[in-house]
Amino acid sequence: MSFLRRVVRLSLRDRVRSSAIRKKLGVEPLLLRIEGSQMRWLGHLVRMHPGRLPGDPREDPGHVGETMSLDWSGNAWGSLRMSWKK
Repeated sequence: MSFLRRVVRLSLRDRVRSSAIRKKLGVEPLLLRIEGSQMRWLGHLVRMHPGRLPGDPREDPGHVGETMSLDWSGNAWGSLRMSWKK
């Protein structure tokens, strides 16, 4: 909310309600955004195949036994290389 207050150049000393600032900027309350996100996720779960576990990458056949690692060459000016290790 402090970011929105800075956008409209108001401080807490101006005693303007947060709801008035959100209304002025056309921003919905955070709780409504979270609830909307949860409802979209629930809809996704309802449409999923019953036997599939949601959010479990270990069950995905493309990721069996693989982990992501960074190879450090020891040179601070060099680049990090990302590679898949089995």
